[in-house]
Amino acid sequence: MSNVDDDLEIINGDEADDDVTDLKNLNVTAPEPEIDEEVVEGEDIDLKLLKTIPTIYTDIIAEFADVEIFMISLDSLLLELLSHSYHNFENLGGQTIVFAAQIECFLRKLTELRAKFKLVAFTDFTPLYNQDTILSFYYNFMIVYLQKHEKYHEDLEFFKNPLDVKYGDFLHRLTPSFLLMSIENASLDQSHLALENDFSKRFLSIAIHLIALSIPVMYFSSFTINFSSVMSYRLFTSVLKVSDMEKKIEAIWDKSYDLPQRKLDPTVYKSTAEFLTYITKEELKKGRDKEEDFPEICAAAIMSALVGMKRGVARNYLPAKQVRKGLALIRLRRALLQAIAIKLATIDTKCLNFPMEDLWDGRLILTIFEAIVGKEKILPFRIQQEFAEFHKLADLKVPIQTDEGDRLLDPPSPSTPRKLLIDDLELYSIDSRLVDEFVPEFNEIFANRKLREKPDVFYEDAFRAIQWQFNRIEMRIFQEEKKEKEKLKNLNTRQLKNANRKRQKLMLWYQNFADSLGGEFLVDFTRTPRTKIEEIDVETDSKNTKKGGAHKKGGKQAEPKKSKADLIKEQNLKKQQAKQFETEKNSIEFMMKLPGNALAHLEEQFKKLELAESKAYCAFVIVQKLADEFERQVQKLDLEEKRLTAVELVGKIKECFTTHWKNLDEKQKEKVNEIWMALGFEPNPKKKGNTQMNLEIDLVNYQLYYGGRLIDIMSDPQKDERVTGFKPDNWQRDMIDAVDKFHSALIIAPTSAGKTFVSYYCMEKILRQSDEDVVVYVSPSNALSHQVCGSVYARFKNKSMSGGKNLFGTMTTDRSDNALNCQVLVVLPEGLEQLLTSPDSQIQAFVSKIKYVILDEVHCINAADMRNESKGHIWEHIFLLIRCPFLALSATINNIDDMYDWLKNAEIKKSMPGTKPRQVELITYSERWSELELAMQKLTAGGPNAAKEIKDDWDTFCKNSKGLQADRLKKAIEEVSTIEDDTESRTSTPALRESTLDIRMSLLKFFTPFSMFKPEKIRLFGIPGDQLLTARQIAELYSLMSSIDEATKKHFAPTKYFKDAAERDAKERGLAEMDKVWLNRKILRDYEKALKEKFMDWLLNDESKSRAMFEKLEAEVEDELEYRSKPFDMNSTALYNIVPLMDDLKEKSMLPALCFNEDRSIIRRLAVRVFNELEKRESEFLRSSEFKKINFQKAEAKYEKLMKRKRDEAEKKKERKNRRGSDEEQEQEKETEVDAEADAFAKQRSRLKEAMKRFKLLGPNPDEEMFNKTVERLMSGYAMEREDTKILYRLIERGIGYHYDGMVIWALFFRLLHWLLGM
Repeated sequence: MSNVDDDLEIINGDEADDDVTDLKNLNVTAPEPEIDEEVVEGEDIDLKLLKTIPTIYTDIIAEFADVEIFMISLDSLLLELLSHSYHNFENLGGQTIVFAAQIECFLRKLTELRAKFKLVAFTDFTPLYNQDTILSFYYNFMIVYLQKHEKYHEDLEFFKNPLDVKYGDFLHRLTPSFLLMSIENASLDQSHLALENDFSKRFLSIAIHLIALSIPVMYFSSFTINFSSVMSYRLFTSVLKVSDMEKKIEAIWDKSYDLPQRKLDPTVYKSTAEFLTYITKEELKKGRDKEEDFPEICAAAIMSALVGMKRGVARNYLPAKQVRKGLALIRLRRALLQAIAIKLATIDTKCLNFPMEDLWDGRLILTIFEAIVGKEKILPFRIQQEFAEFHKLADLKVPIQTDEGDRLLDPPSPSTPRKLLIDDLELYSIDSRLVDEFVPEFNEIFANRKLREKPDVFYEDAFRAIQWQFNRIEMRIFQEEKKEKEKLKNLNTRQLKNANRKRQKLMLWYQNFADSLGGEFLVDFTRTPRTKIEEIDVETDSKNTKKGGAHKKGGKQAEPKKSKADLIKEQNLKKQQAKQFETEKNSIEFMMKLPGNALAHLEEQFKKLELAESKAYCAFVIVQKLADEFERQVQKLDLEEKRLTAVELVGKIKECFTTHWKNLDEKQKEKVNEIWMALGFEPNPKKKGNTQMNLEIDLVNYQLYYGGRLIDIMSDPQKDERVTGFKPDNWQRDMIDAVDKFHSALIIAPTSAGKTFVSYYCMEKILRQSDEDVVVYVSPSNALSHQVCGSVYARFKNKSMSGGKNLFGTMTTDRSDNALNCQVLVVLPEGLEQLLTSPDSQIQAFVSKIKYVILDEVHCINAADMRNESKGHIWEHIFLLIRCPFLALSATINNIDDMYDWLKNAEIKKSMPGTKPRQVELITYSERWSELELAMQKLTAGGPNAAKEIKDDWDTFCKNSKGLQADRLKKAIEEVSTIEDDTESRTSTPALRESTLDIRMSLLKFFTPFSMFKPEKIRLFGIPGDQLLTARQIAELYSLMSSIDEATKKHFAPTKYFKDAAERDAKERGLAEMDKVWLNRKILRDYEKALKEKFMDWLLNDESKSRAMFEKLEAEVEDELEYRSKPFDMNSTALYNIVPLMDDLKEKSMLPALCFNEDRSIIRRLAVRVFNELEKRESEFLRSSEFKKINFQKAEAKYEKLMKRKRDEAEKKKERKNRRGSDEEQEQEKETEVDAEADAFAKQRSRLKEAMKRFKLLGPNPDEEMFNKTVERLMSGYAMEREDTKILYRLIERGIGYHYDGMVIWALFFRLLHWLLGM
């Protein structure tokens, strides 16, 4: 067993020796992969070009998400549906009712999966359809059928061809996820419908055009809709290089066609028969009454429509006699169908007031036509009168004999059922609640079959009698674990030592992870946590009430008189508090004098204070410190930078006003007010203070645009005895209440909101209550499993295990470790499914001990694995099979109610008869603790030398192995000391380059989520309910809307709106009125909701305002989206733009930052790229005049002499202990002189340290001690055997780290992350 995957060996494949050489001279030689851009070139638009584009057969059900919409090619759908063999077009053109059922079934299957789509048709296909009567008729029938359809009529879209400008605008507005279409001609030979035209060329041009626009294409070929998947061939987007592509597409669509205008007909047709009657009348007027058999075929069509209206789908088709064959039938069919097609193409659908499905039944028409031509009795007596009216209205002269037997209206004769082989089988009877519940039709199907009782035979005994060997069924994964243990018994000393070393490494990994989290999470099992005590109303008996304690009627309870002892206690308590206040005040003042970051020391001390007065004093001191620092910086900042820098100061002042105000003295209050007025939030009547500190913005807008994190989240945190270390919010208390009641719960909350802690609360509860009970944690991935194991060890390692049990075990798809011998099992979904369905008695005994199942990231129920196969059925099996309560955690589920209802129904189905189903609670929380702003980086293509620089990055990193920054600095100082002191004669050095790109303009463009929305999608889906805006985004939304509509500007002006809302909120909460408007999330969400409702009203009812709004929204990100909409080399672009991004983030004080990339191979290269750039800038600095002016060589020498002199004096001091008077004073003066000169040099060193910080990417408060410990850990033990460790060793000093799934030094990286972030 190993703690890492098999493919996570060191990069060069060879492990280093145990004795690591000098780390300052490391030479990393691991090769880096080249970056190849996926480019498809071709000379023409043909199948040859298409076959070069990557294609995969995959599950596309994820594209049916709530906010995704795709397109279906209506032209492709037409040909695909008509290609089926059950369309017999020889019988006078098939049956429209079958074709309509095909359309309905296909689209209904998609909508049942919640698919949203648009049906796109290109009218320039029409000339090809018109060359074939069948295609023309069914195309026009399909269009009219869908236009009249109550569900799909709004989804139809018509364009001339792929180059139509309207089509381009449509794609831009819709941003479809793909187009479902055909590429080649459908196999129409099976349907007896032959095509004279080739559609494939045009289909190819549609596909190529979309791929060039980065829109994927799905094939109708092998398109399969299953219960939980939709399989299709996916054509990926690629960079297409085809010369004159648009001209070639234009040449393919050379024949343009304009659809005729649909016109209202004088008649509104109320039935199919009436519609066909008027078409017959018009055709007969054209002289077709003289054509042989044409009136007869028209009469047959009208009669067929009447029969269909009477009988519905169940019709009696008489045997065909084939009176007219071959060309005669084709001629008749073509004439009438062409007339119907023309009518369907030109009539307004409002005139067709009847169901369109049964417009044409070729088989029935043929039967009637042959009877009419053969002079047989065919007209049913029951429809004789109706037919006579239509016969007369159409001016038909065809004599038709009446059939008194009404054969056409008889029900169809039942066909003889085919005998099944199963009828001859004798089946055992089944008495199963499972069968009765889920297959109730079983008993009906087999009611008349031969059934016999199941024999009472134990087959194992029978087979043992003939000496068959039976082995216990074991899961393969446990067989592998068993083999591993057997191998350990047969190992020699060296092999056993290596095996133990691997296990020690694993435990060291867990220990490192625990160390990185610190000790605050460690659970003390000696402490007995209190459970929640329900409040019980107790009626107080007046007889038991003490004297003087009763309530007076209509008045307040009388306060008891304090005794002398109570007064003495109060006085003593006040003295103790006063003494404690002085002690805590002294500690605060001491922290101010400590070297380093005084604010960090004060913040840390603030957490340890107990008295409210002490906290108020500390808060005041912090405000003063921040104000002084801000005043020193303000001259170098522009207005925007001032506002950003002042956020922390404003936040601390807010704390003084809202929390500590009553504990501040008058002078402190006056000082706080002075700083507040200096910031410009209130007028200063004394006209004093630093006017440069004025932020020139009102308080409400400042909170919206800059102080979003200062807005009260309104989460109601309260102390709970069940939880240590923090005060849980209201919704978090609901979670632990559910666990205490042993209820199941579906918990939906954003990432970092604080929902994961309930998992560990649940584990702690199970671990405390028993040494046998088990809690199972289901993790969707191996990477998360390792992290959970580390967290379990960090929290519960103090738990004393009995009976040889382990605290936790793991189980993946291919390996396990202590899976059946632990109390906390961390398992993948597949693993738990195997346990629940295993027939092994030992495994089932373990399953019976499971008391809680925690399913993390439960939204993965709709995700696919690495092979793009859905795992949804596995998650469903788990929910249906577990016999205990569960916690299902997720950050993102859109259809929460559907999921919740399904889980409740699953619990009902699992409950035994007569028992109450387990309760499932729904706990949702939508607010993020810290707001999530959206920004887009302005990407820039690299210059002529960019590709070479990127390619040489790895070689540069390997060659410049010069050790740590301190060593390079020392070497630079030595070099400087050899240079003459005359700075004027020195050669000038190149100016320090701050970036590889010009970053004077901001690289980050902040935008609102509405900028990514498209009108069509919002109309279809509405604004997503979980899309909550940040304060800044809400303000920007108002700004855009108010620029379009004056009424919005007046009604929703933030200053007035929030002032009124804050007053109402304070009144509702029973708070005193405040002169300062402090926002909270409640009134902010009300404001957001009102703006969104106004926005939706524009979208649905005011086209001009909604268009203007979207134009402004799209303008925010239009250029960047246009750049990203076309395929480009993402890896090289990321490598080139990472350095400018880091520069921009550092300039805006937005570091530290986490940078993600989906490509594992590029992660390390991004880190190396930033490192090389910082090294290059540092080298330039060390050669610059700025560095040389510091004169390190003289200062260093002088400092060494001073320190030596001080040491010598300290030794002599011991010898002169008896000296007094002037000698002592003289000695003290010398020491002071030495200290002063040493302090002067210390300032110089500090200045150098500050200068060197520009070449590091560090947080505000980096922990030097943690850095040193981490480096020491990297240099020791097995860690330095890994190539990644050697690389990280060089990167971390620059404030750079990297991590990807499977890195064996993950825990060390996590510890480094704390240092980089300054936590």
